Amino acid sequence: MLEKDYIFKILTFLKAGNKNVFATWQEESLLNGSIATIVNVSNDTISLAFEYQETLYSISPGKNVLVRTGILLRPLLCNVVSREKSIATLNYINIVAVDREKRRFLRINLEDPIDATVIISNLFFQARIIDISEAGAGIIINTNKPLDVFSNKYADIQFTLLNTIIRMKIRFAWISKTNLEQFFAGVEFLSDSFQKNKIQKFMIDNMYNIEQEMLEFLSFL
Repeated sequence: MLEKDYIFKILTFLKAGNKNVFATWQEESLLNGSIATIVNVSNDTISLAFEYQETLYSISPGKNVLVRTGILLRPLLCNVVSREKSIATLNYINIVAVDREKRRFLRINLEDPIDATVIISNLFFQARIIDISEAGAGIIINTNKPLDVFSNKYADIQFTLLNTIIRMKIRFAWISKTNLEQFFAGVEFLSDSFQKNKIQKFMIDNMYNIEQEMLEFLSFL
């Protein structure tokens, strides 16, 4: 089976299971992104429905987009063919190569984002963790406040992992505005050994879940 055929069977499987994916793209000097669901898989293209219609304003035909799934460790490189309302149609190009020598931490893309709270100067913001590693996470923050001023600043994050409430310091590595009510940010975890062990255990459990999902995929073929 060709790589592309294999990828499209996985995408069809994810669509059938109504699984979330995460799309990211470059916008000027910032990284932008959004949770999406697969609404159509056809020939060389996939159509994604985005959470917020205004998120698509920064996506124009010809722009490259990375699509991250929970079942694959590497993202899919796609190119925007068209957009309409909250749906973007993408042309699949290839699966992105990874420089393993430079990869220090394994990052898990989450099909079911983890609910979290970000605390900045006694202000509380709803957030979701969309990918996680021992070193940090990609998060979406729901607010219309100008959080871009917090880039490279410190905050707290609280979320539940394996039935344990985790609260730790974080540093914003970067943050960008995706639409009027949402930000996409990369944060560095300033965790202690207990918190780090919990994250490691969660990632191990998640890898076993991926294995189970692959078995379900094989029976889907």
